[in-house]
Amino acid sequence: MDLICRNIILGPALISLLLFILSSASFAQDLSGCTDLYTFSQAQVDDGNGTDVDIVIIEFEDIPNRNNLGDWQFKSSNLLKNNGDSFDDEFNGDGYLFYNGSDFFQDGGNSLIEYSVNITSPGVYRFVYASAIGLMNVPGTEHNDAWVKFPDADAFYGYKAASNSVAIPNDQGVNPENPDPDDPVLKSTYPDATYKVPEGSNVRNNGFLKVFMNQLEGWWYEGGTSDNEGHFVYVRFDSPGLYTMQISGRSNGFAIDRAVLWKEDGSFAGLNNRNTRKEAFISLTSTTPECSKIPLNFSASKRSATSVALSWRDNSNSEAGYEVQVSESQDFSAILNTITVSADVSETVVEELSESRTYFFRVRTKFSDTD
Repeated sequence: MDLICRNIILGPALISLLLFILSSASFAQDLSGCTDLYTFSQAQVDDGNGTDVDIVIIEFEDIPNRNNLGDWQFKSSNLLKNNGDSFDDEFNGDGYLFYNGSDFFQDGGNSLIEYSVNITSPGVYRFVYASAIGLMNVPGTEHNDAWVKFPDADAFYGYKAASNSVAIPNDQGVNPENPDPDDPVLKSTYPDATYKVPEGSNVRNNGFLKVFMNQLEGWWYEGGTSDNEGHFVYVRFDSPGLYTMQISGRSNGFAIDRAVLWKEDGSFAGLNNRNTRKEAFISLTSTTPECSKIPLNFSASKRSATSVALSWRDNSNSEAGYEVQVSESQDFSAILNTITVSADVSETVVEELSESRTYFFRVRTKFSDTD
Protein backbone atom coordinates (compact mmCIF):
# COMPACT_ATOMS: atom_id res chain seq x y z
CA MET A 1 0.00 0.00 0.00
CA ASP A 2 1.22 3.46 -0.82
CA LEU A 3 1.15 6.20 1.78
CA ILE A 4 0.71 9.61 0.20
CA CYS A 5 1.84 12.41 2.48
CA ARG A 6 0.58 15.96 2.18
CA ASN A 7 2.42 19.11 3.12
CA ILE A 8 5.70 17.25 3.42
CA ILE A 9 9.08 18.89 2.68
CA LEU A 10 10.48 16.74 -0.08
CA GLY A 11 13.84 18.42 -0.76
CA PRO A 12 16.54 20.28 1.18
CA ALA A 13 14.84 23.13 2.99
CA LEU A 14 16.38 26.58 3.27
CA ILE A 15 16.40 29.16 6.03
CA SER A 16 17.23 32.74 5.04
CA LEU A 17 18.86 35.35 7.22
CA LEU A 18 19.54 39.02 6.47
CA LEU A 19 22.50 40.78 8.02
CA PHE A 20 23.41 44.45 7.53
CA ILE A 21 27.20 44.67 7.81
CA LEU A 22 28.57 47.59 9.90
CA SER A 23 25.16 48.49 11.23
CA SER A 24 22.96 47.04 13.93
CA ALA A 25 22.34 43.43 13.05
CA SER A 26 18.79 42.54 12.09
CA PHE A 27 17.51 39.20 10.96
CA ALA A 28 14.66 37.97 8.78
CA GLN A 29 14.14 34.28 9.43
CA ASP A 30 11.36 32.23 7.83
CA LEU A 31 10.92 28.83 9.43
CA SER A 32 7.70 28.12 7.51
CA GLY A 33 5.84 27.10 10.63
CA CYS A 34 8.60 24.91 12.04
CA THR A 35 8.94 24.45 15.77
CA ASP A 36 11.49 22.74 17.96
CA LEU A 37 9.30 19.63 17.70
CA TYR A 38 9.23 17.44 14.64
CA THR A 39 5.80 17.76 13.03
CA PHE A 40 4.13 14.64 11.67
CA SER A 41 1.31 15.34 9.21
CA GLN A 42 -1.87 13.42 8.74
CA ALA A 43 -1.94 11.60 5.41
CA GLN A 44 -4.21 9.13 3.63
CA VAL A 45 -3.69 5.47 2.83
CA ASP A 46 -5.78 3.12 0.72
CA ASP A 47 -7.23 0.44 2.98
CA GLY A 48 -6.80 -2.13 0.21
CA ASN A 49 -10.42 -1.91 -0.87
CA GLY A 50 -10.49 1.57 -2.38
CA THR A 51 -11.24 3.58 0.78
CA ASP A 52 -8.85 6.37 1.70
CA VAL A 53 -8.24 6.35 5.45
CA ASP A 54 -6.85 9.32 7.38
CA ILE A 55 -3.76 8.26 9.29
CA VAL A 56 -0.72 9.62 11.12
CA ILE A 57 2.40 7.48 11.65
CA ILE A 58 5.00 8.83 14.08
CA GLU A 59 8.48 7.35 14.39
CA PHE A 60 9.45 7.85 18.03
CA GLU A 61 13.16 8.09 17.24
CA ASP A 62 12.55 11.04 14.90
CA ILE A 63 13.14 13.67 17.53
CA PRO A 64 15.49 16.69 17.38
CA ASN A 65 17.85 15.64 20.16
CA ARG A 66 18.22 11.97 20.96
CA ASN A 67 20.61 12.81 23.78
CA ASN A 68 18.04 14.76 25.77
CA LEU A 69 15.33 12.19 26.42
CA GLY A 70 15.57 11.78 30.17
CA ASP A 71 15.57 8.07 30.91
CA TRP A 72 14.50 7.14 27.39
CA GLN A 73 17.37 5.77 25.32
CA PHE A 74 17.67 5.60 21.55
CA LYS A 75 18.63 2.09 20.46
CA SER A 76 19.15 0.41 17.11
CA SER A 77 20.00 -3.13 18.20
CA ASN A 78 17.47 -5.93 17.84
CA LEU A 79 15.60 -6.96 20.95
CA LEU A 80 15.94 -10.56 22.09
CA LYS A 81 13.61 -13.43 22.84
CA ASN A 82 13.96 -15.44 26.04
CA ASN A 83 16.16 -17.98 24.20
CA GLY A 84 18.59 -15.26 23.14
CA ASP A 85 17.49 -15.08 19.49
CA SER A 86 16.49 -11.77 17.94
CA PHE A 87 12.82 -10.92 17.47
CA ASP A 88 11.40 -12.35 14.25
CA ASP A 89 10.27 -8.87 13.25
CA GLU A 90 12.43 -5.75 13.30
CA PHE A 91 11.65 -2.20 14.29
CA ASN A 92 10.73 0.40 11.66
CA GLY A 93 12.95 3.35 10.82
CA ASP A 94 16.48 3.53 12.17
CA GLY A 95 15.76 2.66 15.79
CA TYR A 96 13.41 2.84 18.75
CA LEU A 97 13.21 4.30 22.25
CA PHE A 98 13.82 2.17 25.35
CA TYR A 99 12.76 3.31 28.82
CA ASN A 100 15.64 2.63 31.21
CA GLY A 101 14.42 4.66 34.18
CA SER A 102 12.64 3.91 37.41
CA ASP A 103 9.03 2.76 37.43
CA PHE A 104 6.52 5.60 37.80
CA PHE A 105 3.25 3.80 38.34
CA GLN A 106 1.44 6.74 39.97
CA ASP A 107 2.64 9.85 38.17
CA GLY A 108 2.84 10.80 34.52
CA GLY A 109 5.23 13.45 33.28
CA ASN A 110 8.71 12.08 34.01
CA SER A 111 11.17 11.78 31.11
CA LEU A 112 8.58 13.59 29.00
CA ILE A 113 9.02 13.62 25.22
CA GLU A 114 6.74 15.51 22.86
CA TYR A 115 5.73 15.32 19.21
CA SER A 116 3.73 17.74 17.09
CA VAL A 117 0.86 16.28 15.03
CA ASN A 118 -0.64 18.22 12.12
CA ILE A 119 -4.31 17.28 11.70
CA THR A 120 -6.00 18.47 8.51
CA SER A 121 -9.08 16.22 8.71
CA PRO A 122 -10.74 16.55 12.14
CA GLY A 123 -12.48 13.63 13.78
CA VAL A 124 -11.94 10.69 16.10
CA TYR A 125 -8.70 8.75 15.71
CA ARG A 126 -7.78 5.49 17.35
CA PHE A 127 -4.31 5.27 18.93
CA VAL A 128 -1.88 2.36 19.13
CA TYR A 129 1.88 2.13 19.27
CA ALA A 130 4.28 -0.46 17.90
CA SER A 131 5.85 -1.49 21.17
CA ALA A 132 7.66 -4.35 22.83
CA ILE A 133 8.65 -5.68 26.22
CA GLY A 134 12.37 -5.11 25.98
CA LEU A 135 13.51 -7.40 28.81
CA MET A 136 14.01 -11.15 28.76
CA ASN A 137 12.31 -13.71 31.01
CA VAL A 138 9.55 -11.42 32.30
CA PRO A 139 5.75 -11.86 32.15
CA GLY A 140 3.65 -10.13 29.50
CA THR A 141 1.86 -8.05 32.10
CA GLU A 142 4.95 -6.19 33.32
CA HIS A 143 7.39 -3.75 31.67
CA ASN A 144 4.64 -3.23 29.11
CA ASP A 145 3.31 0.33 29.26
CA ALA A 146 3.92 4.07 29.17
CA TRP A 147 1.95 7.20 30.01
CA VAL A 148 0.37 8.96 27.01
CA LYS A 149 -1.34 12.33 26.79
CA PHE A 150 -2.75 14.67 24.15
CA PRO A 151 -2.98 17.88 26.22
CA ASP A 152 -4.64 20.08 23.60
CA ALA A 153 -6.89 17.51 21.89
CA ASP A 154 -10.63 17.94 22.39
CA ALA A 155 -10.99 14.49 23.94
CA PHE A 156 -8.65 11.67 24.96
CA TYR A 157 -10.21 8.54 26.41
CA GLY A 158 -10.63 4.78 26.30
CA TYR A 159 -13.73 3.02 24.97
CA LYS A 160 -14.85 -0.60 25.14
CA ALA A 161 -17.79 -1.42 22.89
CA ALA A 162 -18.59 -4.77 24.56
CA SER A 163 -19.42 -3.05 27.85
CA ASN A 164 -20.24 0.38 26.35
CA SER A 165 -17.78 1.88 28.80
CA VAL A 166 -15.78 5.11 28.49
CA ALA A 167 -12.62 5.56 30.57
CA ILE A 168 -11.56 9.19 31.12
CA PRO A 169 -8.23 10.30 32.63
CA ASN A 170 -9.86 12.61 35.15
CA ASP A 171 -7.80 13.38 38.26
CA GLN A 172 -10.90 14.19 40.32
CA GLY A 173 -12.99 11.18 39.38
CA VAL A 174 -15.93 11.04 36.97
CA ASN A 175 -19.51 12.18 37.44
CA PRO A 176 -21.58 9.79 35.27
CA GLU A 177 -24.18 12.50 34.62
CA ASN A 178 -21.57 14.98 33.41
CA PRO A 179 -18.43 12.94 32.73
CA ASP A 180 -16.42 15.75 31.17
CA PRO A 181 -17.75 19.26 31.92
CA ASP A 182 -15.38 20.73 29.35
CA ASP A 183 -16.52 18.39 26.58
CA PRO A 184 -20.29 17.97 26.08
CA VAL A 185 -19.62 16.23 22.76
CA LEU A 186 -18.28 13.14 24.51
CA LYS A 187 -21.53 12.52 26.38
CA SER A 188 -23.55 12.95 23.18
CA THR A 189 -21.21 10.57 21.32
CA TYR A 190 -21.76 7.79 23.87
CA PRO A 191 -25.10 8.80 25.48
CA ASP A 192 -25.84 5.49 27.22
CA ALA A 193 -22.28 4.57 28.16
CA THR A 194 -20.86 3.97 31.60
CA TYR A 195 -18.21 6.57 32.43
CA LYS A 196 -15.32 5.85 34.76
CA VAL A 197 -11.70 6.54 35.65
CA PRO A 198 -9.48 3.86 34.03
CA GLU A 199 -8.55 0.94 36.23
CA GLY A 200 -4.85 1.05 37.05
CA SER A 201 -4.66 4.85 36.79
CA ASN A 202 -3.94 7.06 39.75
CA VAL A 203 -5.52 10.37 40.73
CA ARG A 204 -2.13 12.02 40.22
CA ASN A 205 -1.84 11.08 36.55
CA ASN A 206 -2.60 14.67 35.40
CA GLY A 207 -4.56 13.72 32.31
CA PHE A 208 -2.30 10.86 31.22
CA LEU A 209 -3.62 7.47 30.21
CA LYS A 210 -1.64 4.36 30.99
CA VAL A 211 -1.45 2.70 27.55
CA PHE A 212 -0.37 -0.93 27.68
CA MET A 213 0.31 -4.00 25.56
CA ASN A 214 0.67 -7.60 26.72
CA GLN A 215 2.57 -9.56 24.09
CA LEU A 216 6.04 -11.06 24.40
CA GLU A 217 8.90 -11.50 21.93
CA GLY A 218 7.92 -9.13 19.15
CA TRP A 219 6.82 -5.66 18.08
CA TRP A 220 3.03 -5.39 18.32
CA TYR A 221 0.64 -2.59 17.36
CA GLU A 222 -1.23 -2.44 20.65
CA GLY A 223 -2.86 0.24 22.77
CA GLY A 224 -5.19 -0.58 25.62
CA THR A 225 -6.12 1.28 28.78
CA SER A 226 -7.95 0.41 32.02
CA ASP A 227 -6.38 -2.69 33.52
CA ASN A 228 -8.12 -6.04 32.96
CA GLU A 229 -10.71 -4.35 30.73
CA GLY A 230 -8.80 -3.42 27.59
CA HIS A 231 -10.48 -0.24 26.42
CA PHE A 232 -9.26 0.95 23.02
CA VAL A 233 -7.66 4.40 23.11
CA TYR A 234 -9.13 7.31 21.13
CA VAL A 235 -8.27 10.95 20.47
CA ARG A 236 -10.74 13.50 19.10
CA PHE A 237 -9.67 16.58 17.17
CA ASP A 238 -12.53 18.99 16.46
CA SER A 239 -10.55 21.42 14.30
CA PRO A 240 -7.62 21.27 11.89
CA GLY A 241 -4.34 22.36 13.41
CA LEU A 242 -1.20 21.38 15.27
CA TYR A 243 -1.62 19.19 18.36
CA THR A 244 0.88 17.82 20.86
CA MET A 245 1.39 14.17 21.77
CA GLN A 246 3.26 13.47 25.02
CA ILE A 247 4.93 10.22 26.04
CA SER A 248 6.14 9.69 29.60
CA GLY A 249 8.08 6.81 31.13
CA ARG A 250 6.11 4.43 33.33
CA SER A 251 7.59 0.91 33.25
CA ASN A 252 11.27 0.09 33.04
CA GLY A 253 12.20 -2.01 30.02
CA PHE A 254 9.35 -0.85 27.78
CA ALA A 255 10.30 -0.13 24.15
CA ILE A 256 8.36 2.01 21.66
CA ASP A 257 9.00 2.15 17.92
CA ARG A 258 6.19 4.17 16.31
CA ALA A 259 2.69 5.47 17.01
CA VAL A 260 -0.28 5.17 14.69
CA LEU A 261 -3.40 7.36 14.76
CA TRP A 262 -6.12 6.44 12.29
CA LYS A 263 -9.80 6.92 11.58
CA GLU A 264 -11.68 3.65 11.73
CA ASP A 265 -12.99 3.80 8.15
CA GLY A 266 -13.31 1.11 5.50
CA SER A 267 -11.53 -2.13 6.33
CA PHE A 268 -9.50 -0.18 8.91
CA ALA A 269 -12.66 -0.05 11.03
CA GLY A 270 -12.19 -3.68 11.93
CA LEU A 271 -8.55 -3.80 12.94
CA ASN A 272 -9.29 -5.39 16.29
CA ASN A 273 -7.20 -8.52 15.74
CA ARG A 274 -3.57 -7.87 16.60
CA ASN A 275 -2.23 -9.90 13.69
CA THR A 276 -4.48 -8.17 11.16
CA ARG A 277 -3.58 -4.80 12.63
CA LYS A 278 0.13 -5.54 12.48
CA GLU A 279 -0.14 -6.70 8.88
CA ALA A 280 -1.97 -3.49 7.93
CA PHE A 281 0.51 -1.10 9.55
CA ILE A 282 3.95 -2.68 9.54
CA SER A 283 4.71 -1.96 5.88
CA LEU A 284 3.44 1.63 5.89
CA THR A 285 5.98 4.42 5.63
CA SER A 286 6.11 7.01 8.38
CA THR A 287 4.49 10.32 7.59
CA THR A 288 7.85 12.03 7.17
CA PRO A 289 8.20 14.77 9.78
CA GLU A 290 7.95 18.25 8.36
CA CYS A 291 10.83 20.48 9.44
CA SER A 292 12.68 17.52 10.90
CA LYS A 293 15.76 18.12 8.78
CA ILE A 294 15.78 21.91 8.79
CA PRO A 295 18.60 23.56 10.75
CA LEU A 296 16.93 25.75 13.37
CA ASN A 297 17.90 28.93 15.25
CA PHE A 298 20.02 30.28 12.39
CA SER A 299 21.91 33.32 13.66
CA ALA A 300 24.81 35.60 12.74
CA SER A 301 27.18 37.89 14.55
CA LYS A 302 29.76 40.37 13.30
CA ARG A 303 33.24 38.92 13.78
CA SER A 304 35.24 41.73 12.18
CA ALA A 305 34.77 44.48 9.59
CA THR A 306 34.90 41.86 6.84
CA SER A 307 33.73 38.61 8.43
CA VAL A 308 30.59 37.16 9.97
CA ALA A 309 30.15 34.13 12.26
CA LEU A 310 27.11 31.97 11.46
CA SER A 311 25.60 29.29 13.68
CA TRP A 312 22.54 27.06 13.70
CA ARG A 313 21.11 24.12 15.58
CA ASP A 314 21.85 20.70 14.12
CA ASN A 315 18.34 19.31 13.65
CA SER A 316 19.08 16.14 11.73
CA ASN A 317 20.31 12.70 12.66
CA SER A 318 21.36 11.65 9.16
CA GLU A 319 22.89 14.61 7.34
CA ALA A 320 26.00 14.38 5.19
CA GLY A 321 26.79 17.99 6.05
CA TYR A 322 25.53 21.55 5.73
CA GLU A 323 25.85 24.07 2.92
CA VAL A 324 25.93 27.82 3.50
CA GLN A 325 25.35 30.24 0.63
CA VAL A 326 26.21 33.95 0.50
CA SER A 327 24.55 36.47 -1.80
CA GLU A 328 23.93 40.17 -2.19
CA SER A 329 20.44 39.51 -3.57
CA GLN A 330 17.54 38.37 -1.42
CA ASP A 331 16.39 35.86 -4.04
CA PHE A 332 19.90 34.38 -4.21
CA SER A 333 19.92 34.80 -7.98
CA ALA A 334 23.69 35.29 -7.80
CA ILE A 335 25.68 33.25 -5.30
CA LEU A 336 28.90 34.89 -4.14
CA ASN A 337 30.20 32.03 -2.07
CA THR A 338 29.23 28.51 -1.04
CA ILE A 339 30.69 26.96 2.10
CA THR A 340 30.29 23.27 2.93
CA VAL A 341 30.77 21.95 6.45
CA SER A 342 30.79 18.39 7.74
CA ALA A 343 27.99 16.52 9.49
CA ASP A 344 27.39 17.48 13.13
CA VAL A 345 29.06 20.88 12.57
CA SER A 346 26.75 23.78 13.35
CA GLU A 347 28.84 26.88 12.76
CA THR A 348 31.12 28.52 10.24
CA VAL A 349 32.77 31.87 9.49
CA VAL A 350 32.26 33.81 6.27
CA GLU A 351 35.31 35.93 5.46
CA GLU A 352 36.51 38.41 2.82
CA LEU A 353 33.29 40.42 2.84
CA SER A 354 33.21 44.07 1.87
CA GLU A 355 32.43 46.82 4.34
CA SER A 356 29.13 48.72 4.16
CA ARG A 357 27.43 46.11 2.00
CA THR A 358 24.26 44.10 2.59
CA TYR A 359 24.63 40.34 2.51
CA PHE A 360 22.14 37.51 2.63
CA PHE A 361 22.95 34.07 4.05
CA ARG A 362 21.12 30.77 3.99
CA VAL A 363 21.91 27.27 5.18
CA ARG A 364 20.55 23.91 4.09
CA THR A 365 20.98 20.31 5.11
CA LYS A 366 22.79 18.04 2.68
CA PHE A 367 22.02 14.30 2.66
CA SER A 368 24.55 13.26 0.03
CA ASP A 369 27.55 14.67 -1.79
CA THR A 370 25.44 15.28 -4.89
CA ASP A 371 22.19 16.84 -3.60
